[in-house]
Amino acid sequence: MKEKTQDKKSNRYSIFRDCIKNLKTDWVENIKPFIEFDKQQTRKYDKYAAPYPIVGEPNPKLYLGCFKSPYEGCDDNPYEMDGMLFNKEKARYIEQRKIADILKSFFFQYIQKIAVEIMRCMLIVCTDLGYKQKDFGLKEFFTFSSELIGKDSRVVIETFPKYKAFNLLFKLNNFLKHNTKQAYDTLKDNFPDNIHKGNKTEYENGMYAGDFIYLQDGYLDKIFDKLLIFFGEYCKVILGEDLCPQLFYRELLPSEYKRWEELAKSEFLKEDFCNARYLLNPKQDIKGWVLLDDDEWIGCCFIDYAKHWFNKDGVHFLEACTFPKYRGKGYAKYLARIMFDKSKGFAKSMCINPSNSASISAFAKYGFTKAKPYKTWDIYLCDKDYYPKELENLKITTS
Repeated sequence: MKEKTQDKKSNRYSIFRDCIKNLKTDWVENIKPFIEFDKQQTRKYDKYAAPYPIVGEPNPKLYLGCFKSPYEGCDDNPYEMDGMLFNKEKARYIEQRKIADILKSFFFQYIQKIAVEIMRCMLIVCTDLGYKQKDFGLKEFFTFSSELIGKDSRVVIETFPKYKAFNLLFKLNNFLKHNTKQAYDTLKDNFPDNIHKGNKTEYENGMYAGDFIYLQDGYLDKIFDKLLIFFGEYCKVILGEDLCPQLFYRELLPSEYKRWEELAKSEFLKEDFCNARYLLNPKQDIKGWVLLDDDEWIGCCFIDYAKHWFNKDGVHFLEACTFPKYRGKGYAKYLARIMFDKSKGFAKSMCINPSNSASISAFAKYGFTKAKPYKTWDIYLCDKDYYPKELENLKITTS
């Protein structure tokens, strides 16, 4: 069993995290807009489309609905269509087909780029831990990981959350890279749902792999977060790293309240939501804070310091919201920590909609008890000297 050295590079998860975040930014800001064509512009070509799409259900916005592989053996070749299409429409259709083929190739090339960059990060981490060989691939990755923990790492790693996403990525990359029957069979055996059911042609060596791959719409939109989860588990279990998040918070600027409204409005009932106009009303005494991971907004919380008839000497917890991307990861308690820190020495109140069982349950743990109904809400109160023990040891700093 190799010794896992703890040096200045001991936070090796950050290598994976930064790489994946950069790939995601590149996809969202540069690649995806390039290949997303206007749906209305291409819809008129749908009636001439292939009987099944290359990626997901019929999606002319992404792929123009115009893919046909030369290996499909289809009869309605656009070059042989009869008089139902005018020559101009034929030419336009053929042009769209060519564009679609280019976009398809570009899409799969980006999947390969993701795999290559992830493999590069795996090599950097393993080399940092003492890997000395000149060659490196998945086999070497699992072998070296086994040396780190003193047992078969594959058995352990295959139990990690999102391992399936990691495995599929490299099975796809292997097929797209080699275009061999063996790579096709391996993908089919492990991920039969990612082989086109509608393609009746038997795959042979040298056929373009992209014509035989099926991926759900949004595959690339989801893969990045799945890879972050997988490598987080790898660094925690195999490398023994402490992945406690380094979280920061700061007070919201008035100019940022509009962003809060855009991110959170859909998460609230209309009568429960405090929009930017309400929060910035000079007659109010409201302050808000944003919880951050690097520069990404995890969630926001707001306290009203004005006096209320039901809590004359205290403060009012107005809003607290973890944004959807970060739900289910334990960040809500950090927002609670901020609110308790900013209300020390004050009695605390909240108005919670009776239908909001999640908030009722969460704040019951933090010392809030139901007092009385008020309009469409129930008022909950918490003693001024109460501070939840669960929140005391959370690591969070101001930025």
